[in-house]
Amino acid sequence: MATFNFSRLEQFAGNSTSIKRPREFGYFSYDDDHVLKPLSAESLSYYYPPTFGAPGTSDTRPDLSTGFATFRKRDDSIDEHLDGLLDTLQLYEERLLEKVQSGECELRDVRVKADIVTYRGMMTKAGIPCYHFEILSVLPKPWADCTREEIECRESKVVSNHAQYCSIARTSIGTTSLILAGEVDAVLGEKPENSDTPIPWVELKTSAEPNFNTPRGPANYERKLLKYWAQSFLLGVPKIMVGYRTQDGHLTRIEELDTQRIPSQVKRGIHSWDGNICINLSAAFLEMLKQTVVGDGVWRIRRAKNVPAIEIVKVAETGTGEILKAGFKEHREKLRALEISAALG
Repeated sequence: MATFNFSRLEQFAGNSTSIKRPREFGYFSYDDDHVLKPLSAESLSYYYPPTFGAPGTSDTRPDLSTGFATFRKRDDSIDEHLDGLLDTLQLYEERLLEKVQSGECELRDVRVKADIVTYRGMMTKAGIPCYHFEILSVLPKPWADCTREEIECRESKVVSNHAQYCSIARTSIGTTSLILAGEVDAVLGEKPENSDTPIPWVELKTSAEPNFNTPRGPANYERKLLKYWAQSFLLGVPKIMVGYRTQDGHLTRIEELDTQRIPSQVKRGIHSWDGNICINLSAAFLEMLKQTVVGDGVWRIRRAKNVPAIEIVKVAETGTGEILKAGFKEHREKLRALEISAALG
């Protein structure tokens, strides 16, 4: 067993370690019935904020609790492991193999390589207010391609968490390379055709109005900012739109946050957390994880509540703990055979 101790956060202070900007190279969708569609942008949404309280619009503030009775909630008791991500990586590599056969690609460029392949973390329990805010804030197509009904009748749509668009990006933190997949809520405008151009992703959040007049108010607000920043920062999401609501669930206003500026905003507040420390701590843990999890077997990462330490425990000497699908393992074995054959000439 290996233990990563972070009881002394000052050891991670200083300038942040190097980080590679996340670049999307793949994606997948779940449709309205939560059927996986690898390399499909079917469920990509486009940001278009709800209008209320402005001249020429309704003064009625949207009720974010609307749709509770008809909410289509997917069964999140089913552990999907890395299925969506790995199925998409497999299809991505298979298409590159087709290009190898036609002479458009080199075999050495087919395998997607990284020290760690994982999900950024999906918000499967965000709740009705958040999902309804998403419904009010997105369109199924770019604005110019939408009908007036699609734009103006969003509040009456059935709330569901079945459909998702997930981005797959290459990045690195310190010396650790990563393949990260995560759900993104919407894009502002359209995705650029040039893959080197940053994508204007938008993360959508809802929150009760912050109360800075209580002793814990500022700290609670900064804790939320930490969650917003970490989730968006990892996948390269530049904008966060927070819909603030009343106690009875009515939308009061929308605040736009720039992901990169959140750590500076916290510094000007009570400075309850430090962005550089977060990044350096993450880099140190990933380095330890990379050095610990080697060879065959299954490991478990665990942390006891309120304990400033993370344990990495080997729980099986062989196998993959049913985390890797048999089809993906067979695909990689065939790819490895082709690579060995090419190396031997």
